[in-house]
Amino acid sequence: MKSSNESPKIYLGTVFSDNLAFRKNADRLFDDICALKEDKVTLDFSRVMTMSRSFAHQYLQRKNTCHKRIHEIGIREDVSKMLEVAKSQKVRQHPIDFSKMTMLTL
Repeated sequence: MKSSNESPKIYLGTVFSDNLAFRKNADRLFDDICALKEDKVTLDFSRVMTMSRSFAHQYLQRKNTCHKRIHEIGIREDVSKMLEVAKSQKVRQHPIDFSKMTMLTL
């Protein structure tokens, strides 16, 4: 039994699978985390073997906007590398479509 000051622990490899692959799963994870009454949550990645770039990207976006303190444990090297790739991902800017612009004469 956990003590009253112990944070809940979520085992990602059990809740989802050992391959984290979908943005919607990252959203579902953070929807559940935000619904918890506790301020701190521990995420156990020990059974997670792989993580897709899309899951990693969505995970980091949601983590950055979450008001809970998240403690991550058991992250394997491959998963850690994917999180680093997602962190360094540049935001794509849409090219300017000049055909839809009007010219302004001064």
